[in-house]
Amino acid sequence: MPGNEALPPDGSIDAGLIVLETVTPRGASWTQEEIAIACGCSRGYIWLLEKTAMQKIRKRFQRLREEGRI
Repeated sequence: MPGNEALPPDGSIDAGLIVLETVTPRGASWTQEEIAIACGCSRGYIWLLEKTAMQKIRKRFQRLREEGRI
């Protein structure tokens, strides 16, 4: 995950995600480029956020499988 220096200082990523969540109909999706525009950051940064999130999810599911909880 990038350091805080890569984040827009005005909180626009969180604000952009909230707006997209609010206006997106169920089942619809956005491209990384569209998300980046709404959030005021680069498409590469959105890609990195998605990659990091997927790694965390995989790690969590692996732990749950090892514990026999799923």
